[in-house]
Amino acid sequence: MPLAALANRRASHSALRQAAARGRLQATRGADGLWRSTRNWVDDYLADRYSPRQAPPEVEGRQAGADGATLDDR
Repeated sequence: MPLAALANRRASHSALRQAAARGRLQATRGADGLWRSTRNWVDDYLADRYSPRQAPPEVEGRQAGADGATLDDR
């Protein structure tokens, strides 16, 4: 389907076109110059694009010096 037919409130035609051109959305460009994709590919792109970002790993336990004080205590 043409990307214009797959656009919705979550992703405009322009956003889908840019994602396709950048290789982030699985799509093909026809001889007529129109980008085409499928509803499933757009749904996969949106699910990946708008999923919550993974939080950075927590810092492991702080190392204590010879006196038992952590770096924060010094």
